[in-house]
Amino acid sequence: MYNAILVPLDGSLLGEEALPLAISLAQATKAKLILVRSAWVLPLEQMRASTLERDAVEQAETYLNEVSARLEAQGIKVETCVPFAPADKGILLEITQRQADLVVMSTHGRSGIKRLVFGSVAEAVVVHSAAPVLLVRSNREHPELATVPQGVEILTPLDGSVFAETALPYAEALAKAFDGTLVLMRVVDLPPQWSDPLVSMPYPSQEVYDSLAADTKTYLATMRHQLEAKGLKVRTVFTAGMAANCLLGECDTDKIGLVVMATHGRTGLSRTFFGSVASNVLYHGHTPLMLVRSQELGDTPSMMSAAENETPQPEPMLA
Repeated sequence: MYNAILVPLDGSLLGEEALPLAISLAQATKAKLILVRSAWVLPLEQMRASTLERDAVEQAETYLNEVSARLEAQGIKVETCVPFAPADKGILLEITQRQADLVVMSTHGRSGIKRLVFGSVAEAVVVHSAAPVLLVRSNREHPELATVPQGVEILTPLDGSVFAETALPYAEALAKAFDGTLVLMRVVDLPPQWSDPLVSMPYPSQEVYDSLAADTKTYLATMRHQLEAKGLKVRTVFTAGMAANCLLGECDTDKIGLVVMATHGRTGLSRTFFGSVASNVLYHGHTPLMLVRSQELGDTPSMMSAAENETPQPEPMLA
């Protein structure tokens, strides 16, 4: 599944923080790395513009050649490309032309999704890229966290829907490449600790929650057996609480090396699976996050998640 991994760079050290993760992926999957740096200048008078364009392209090519030489010295197959276009359009063009299977990009740690190293470029890439996008939060104090070790645990949140399961093939491929373990996680919101004054019991009732919990455990067991039949190592996690908090808590155990989750294709990061959970995981955690965009499948819930939707659910967010 992973033959060509595209890494957008901008000439900064921050941009290059995606490289260790991309290198470990390339080594494990025998994929080639495609380094992309867009060259673009605002159009000025014709003579001046041509000089600026040539200088921008030459500067980008020189930089990519230097990075490429370092990677090839490690035995990595590398291609470079310098599209003359705005960054988002250039990246998307190369994803299509080079038939990239994965995009790996760095992010700032200060304010998560809104401060990605390429500003709004990563948003555009997530929305329009046919390939999954792996976001790596900047963490210079612990650079080893930006690599994938053998035996890694890969967390995939599920909600019982076909849509959420679109992330599984990508997680499976990584688990096979790194002899890792798939961690299937399902979070169910706790019944609220208040009672509607117009009814005689809390809403939803404990009976509704217990039924949902039983269905959830059955679903996770079924998914585990299906994946184990493929020769994969799997463990399941069922918990109750707010999705973002529970995911971050699981990542903080230091066992999880990657999070792989589905995202809507309509509006990108603002409509990621579990609403704001992906941005919370990226901003408040240090675990690389792969977003798998799905255009073909809608938000189609199973019977289990449909039951959950009968009750009003709070927006997942961190305190």
